Amino acid sequence: MAKVDGKYLIRDSKNPDLAPLIFDQAEWDAFVCGVEADEFRFP
Repeated sequence: MAKVDGKYLIRDSKNPDLAPLIFDQAEWDAFVCGVEADEFRFP
């Protein structure tokens, strides 16, 4: 993850040659809240 010009850039480690996913502050905050609320479940 990198923060550049107020945007959060996330690279796909399985496909590092692809462009990163880009999130603004509101999207990043929503993601962090979801993590903190344990909303993500993985098998």
